[in-house]
Amino acid sequence: MRNASRPSIRLASLAVAALLAVACAQTPKPVTVTDTVTATATVESVNHAARTAALRSAEGRTFTVRAGPDVRNFDQVRPGDRLRVSFTEALAAEVIKPGTGVTSVTPTLSRAAAGAMPSGSVGVATQGVVKVQSVDTASNRVTVVGADGVPVTLNVRDAQAQQFIRGLKAGDEVQLTYTESIAVSVEHVR
Repeated sequence: MRNASRPSIRLASLAVAALLAVACAQTPKPVTVTDTVTATATVESVNHAARTAALRSAEGRTFTVRAGPDVRNFDQVRPGDRLRVSFTEALAAEVIKPGTGVTSVTPTLSRAAAGAMPSGSVGVATQGVVKVQSVDTASNRVTVVGADGVPVTLNVRDAQAQQFIRGLKAGDEVQLTYTESIAVSVEHVR
């Protein structure tokens, strides 16, 4: 009987060690990588009746834009005002429990209140779940499989994202949220 209990104790010890290793494993903290590009132009002239404005870019290039009917307060735009356009992309990633992910597409739209300077933004947030197939931390690459079942290998360049993939392992599910937006505003420069 003594010999029969020894393998059971060894098996129980191995099971406890495995559970402790899993419990102590570090799930990477969620990460968000954001990039914004901003351009400005100066209003050279305005035709309020036609809802057009001639603009000069920071590089000196001139072009004309037409404000659609949804642009509020266009009548406030004057020569010398500054038009600012910002394009932002962001990707957020978080390890989740299997089967708990969300798939969605959420558009956003905003515009200036009546009486304010013209401004507005439009964007979309797309959520989906990928399953990690492999991680190569030496070359900062991760291969994931999405809902379509097609493996995709990503080159990870951002330092925070590289740190994130170091905590990933094959089989992990990752919730991704990709957001892109463009914002336009006009400012009086005096």
